Amino acid sequence: MSFYEKQRLTEEKLEFDFESVHCEDIGLYVIGKYPRLQFGNFNFSEGLDWRNNAEATIRLTILNLINNGVIEVVKVLDSKTYFFKLFKSYHPNYYFKIIDLQVDKDWFSVMVYKTINEVNRTDYPDLYDYIDKIIGKILNNQANYNNPSKAFLIQILRIYTKKFKWIELIKTKKLLGLIDDFNLKVEDIYIPRISMQHKSLTDIENNLLRQNKDYKVFYKALNNKISYCFSKRNNDN
Repeated sequence: MSFYEKQRLTEEKLEFDFESVHCEDIGLYVIGKYPRLQFGNFNFSEGLDWRNNAEATIRLTILNLINNGVIEVVKVLDSKTYFFKLFKSYHPNYYFKIIDLQVDKDWFSVMVYKTINEVNRTDYPDLYDYIDKIIGKILNNQANYNNPSKAFLIQILRIYTKKFKWIELIKTKKLLGLIDDFNLKVEDIYIPRISMQHKSLTDIENNLLRQNKDYKVFYKALNNKISYCFSKRNNDN
């Protein structure tokens, strides 16, 4: 008999009916919205909601894996018992079932896919396990950040600049070198494709939120976990 025990009581595959779209480089979601992004050391100087865009990057990457038929969403009910079964609680949650090989070449999508596969080797994986591991692949788990979602997106952009010659992150010094400012430079020919594909995926999500109750509940649970996993890396905590 153990002090703590977790059991998975029920599983239900969720069905999301939507038109398939082709979306490459989903990790560059922020470029699709802000192809001329400028940012500096101070969060208030950019006029950009870093948290919202970081959440959307993760959430839409997962939706794209669903859209491509790579993973399924399974709703579960878990039970947790404490103090040698003296206390018992029930927790609805979700896990991702891999149903196909990931053939997408997008770096962030491949990383998310591999992380899901890695987490699925553990007992009773759930949303927190996936999201915390995904963010931990980008940010240092031992560090705290003034703005973890900003650090997350900037690190993703830095990785992509090493993979694509058509993306540059240019740093300039201001105030006698005390402040670093950054300008994102993307070759014009790529901007319409990225913007259009990301808009198509966002439109699919908005339609699901209006028409599919199961997705709406899943969306809220997923966003809550993403928000929590960023918040716990904040210096204020």
